[in-house]
Formats: sequence, structure tokens, C-alpha cells
Amino acid sequence: MKYELVKNSGRVVSLLLIVLVLQFNFNSSKAQVVIKGGQTVCVGTGGYLFADVCASKYNVSDTGAFAPLPDTGQILPMFNNTLSAAIPIGFNFNFFCDEYNELFVSANGFLTFDIGSGSGCCYGALLPNTFIPNNLIAFAWGYLGPSAGGTFDYVTIGNAPERKFILNLKDVPHWPGFANLVTLQVILYEKGHTIEIHTTTMPTTGSAHTMGIENADGTIAFFPPGRNASGAWSATNELISFKPLDYSIAWSTTLDATIIGINDSLKINPLFTTSYIASVTYSDNSKAKDTLTITVFPSPTADFSYTINGNMLWCHDQSSKAVVWEWDFDNGNTAKTASAFNYYSKAGKYDVSQVVTNSLLCTDTAIKTVNITLTGIEDGDPNIQGFTTFPNPFAGETQITYSLLKKAEVKLEVFNILGEQVRVLFEGDQSAGNYNFTFNGYSNSSKGSRVGVYIIKLTVNGSIYSARVVEFD
Repeated sequence: MKYELVKNSGRVVSLLLIVLVLQFNFNSSKAQVVIKGGQTVCVGTGGYLFADVCASKYNVSDTGAFAPLPDTGQILPMFNNTLSAAIPIGFNFNFFCDEYNELFVSANGFLTFDIGSGSGCCYGALLPNTFIPNNLIAFAWGYLGPSAGGTFDYVTIGNAPERKFILNLKDVPHWPGFANLVTLQVILYEKGHTIEIHTTTMPTTGSAHTMGIENADGTIAFFPPGRNASGAWSATNELISFKPLDYSIAWSTTLDATIIGINDSLKINPLFTTSYIASVTYSDNSKAKDTLTITVFPSPTADFSYTINGNMLWCHDQSSKAVVWEWDFDNGNTAKTASAFNYYSKAGKYDVSQVVTNSLLCTDTAIKTVNITLTGIEDGDPNIQGFTTFPNPFAGETQITYSLLKKAEVKLEVFNILGEQVRVLFEGDQSAGNYNFTFNGYSNSSKGSRVGVYIIKLTVNGSIYSARVVEFD
């Protein structure tokens, strides 16, 4: 069984991806768990668990319609008693609860998923047995003679998740005398992992030949009656299929036995650490189950306020439990500071997003729409007048001037284009009057590049004013 936790697209809170592969069958020694990623999510996260159930038992049937597909593909050069090179299946095929994406074809009438299996000369063996070859699908295992004539070809058709791998044998001679011709088609189905053998002609030759499937260690096999290492059977225009057992599934938690889902997928939104149980019942009444514990971590909360000053947007972080901040200002500009600003060259409405991450890698997103008018200061303090910078652009230094009509709490700062504070020119109370400050492109530590774009930020009693200046060589 395979678990995969997937984000619910309707929520902006993100989650960690969890993929767990848990394979079940009636033989508990075959069950396996392969964990990829962690078993954690963030509180408030919606998602799904998916159960990919496999079975190591098959129903063998001869009741379907004989209907080989007309598709032919790449010719497979085959000679007596040889095993082909690896052939791509074109998808992952589940066989006895193991997945394969390639196979090998024997000139003697079987295919195997094991490299180095040999050709299985020169008769169809009794299944199951632990001797090589194993892990195979025998469709006419005996002593075939492709060196004397006939063709093998293969092709994969269709689109995911309903692709089919097709192997064709046409007029391949069968011992004795290589006069008895075998024509058939093997189909492996991506959806459901069913195997079909459509036999146009398979003559009786007296030598032992085998039709059936066998697992990787040669301990389990399934075959039609009378076709296991027998020389007495023949086939004309028939279908034999091998289908993994059907199953039903019931989801619950360790909190109680209440059934919370009956499909392969289960929608979850745990608020605290929860263990989920998938109980599988196969059509032969054999059972399997497994438990997956999802550990829930607390999420941060994204939030911010903002101030618009003409074409400048100042975003003030109000998030909680965050250690990483990422801003997108909807005009191609981004920032990675707790609070940030952005310069807009065009008026309009912009969707500004803040994504915050905590120390547990949980994230949250806040999005607000701002209206940039380029018409001047919004919500300003009438106590400030004449906020200017000159010269601009400048080489060496620029003068920053403003007037206060009455006493105010003032902070004058310089930021670079990345939103990083470069210098604090003043911070404290100022009385009414005219003020002038010089900025020469240096930081508080008198280090750093002088050339570049800077933002002058003046805060007066909580109201923000800004100007964009450029220093050149």
C-alpha cells in the first residue's frame, strides 16, 4: 500500500509532502514499507492519503473474449535459447507486489523481470520452483525455435494511467521439428496490473510446455488447470487472464473504530498528531492493514499592515512564530526581510503576498490588495512639510531636508534596494523647525558600496514618507 500526502489546493497554508509505500498481500512476509520524506504536516493543513493496494494472489480466468489488439511494434531479434536485452515497459507494472519498468523475453516462450535469468531451455518447467528462471510470465514456455522462422515484436500504447505493453509472437516454430507454429499476444495493463494471454494457435507437440505466472523467489505460482509442465494441452483463439484479487478498503484511526472512508483516497485535516489505519479485505477474505502516524506541527501566522506613500509601499510585518519571510509585490519585485518596501512605476491595484516559515518548516501566506495612485502621501501627518532630497541623482552626497510645524517623534533611515537598512541618520524627538541631513552612500559602519539605488524613509509620529535616490560614480 502506498501513502502519499497531497496539498489541498483550496488552502494557502502549505504542507510538507509525505510519500509512504506500504505494500500488502496475504503473505505477511511480503508486506513492505518504504518511507520517503517525513511523516509530518502543519496544523490547519488539508490533504489526502492515497492507498495503492497490491495483492500476491491472482484470479486465473478463461471466460473473457479472445480479442488480440492489432498493434505491432519494434521487432525483437530472437534466436534459439536466448534471452533478450532489457525491454522498457513504458510504465511501472506491479507483479506480485513488486514494481518493474523493464522486462526480458526468452526465446523459449516466457518473459521475466529478472536480469540474467537464462532462456529456460528446453521445456516448460513445473511451477512453482525455486530454480532459475523465476519472476516470470510463461505464455508458451517450452522449446521454441525463432532461428527457424517467425517474429517477436513489442510496443507500448495508450496514455497514463491506461497504457498497455504488448508482446507479439507470430508463427514461431515449436519443437519437435519446429513445424508447429505459435502465434499469440501478451498484454500487461498499467491500470489494474492485469495480464492477458491471447493465443491464436498453440499446438500440442507432446513436449512439456507451461502457461502460468511465478513470483520472484519461486514459491508462489498461478496457472490454468492442465497447463503446468504438460505436453497435452493446446490452445486456439482463446484468452487466459491473470488478475490481482479485488479488494475493499476501510479507513479508521487509532482513536476509535469508526469508519471514516472506504475509497482508495482519504481526505484528512488533522489538528493534532493522528494515526490512520487502512484495513484491506481481499476477495478471498484474506486481510491486511497498516497504520500511518501523521505528526502535526504548529504553523506560523502570516499578517502585515502597510502604508502607501505615493509610489512607495511600506509593508510592516505583524506575523507570529516566523523565522523566514518572503514577499511578492505583484510587479516582479520580491523581498526577504521581515518588513519590506517596494517602489511602483505604474498606478493600479496589486496583490501583495507575504509567505512566512517557522523553524519547523511550516508556512502560511497572507495576501492583501493595495491601491497605488501615484498622487502623493496618503494618511500623512500634517506636521511635516517640504520633505526633499537634493541633488538626485547625486555623486558623493545628497542633502535631505524637511520642516516640522511642532515637536514630533522622528526617525530618518536609509535602505538599499533589497530592503536592508543601510543607515540611521536620526532617531528621537525633534522640536518645530527646519532640518537638514547629509547622506554619502555609506552604512553606519562606513562600509559598503556607495553606488546604487537607496530609499530614504522618514517616519514622523508613525506616518511614513519616502524618497528614492540614486548615487552614481
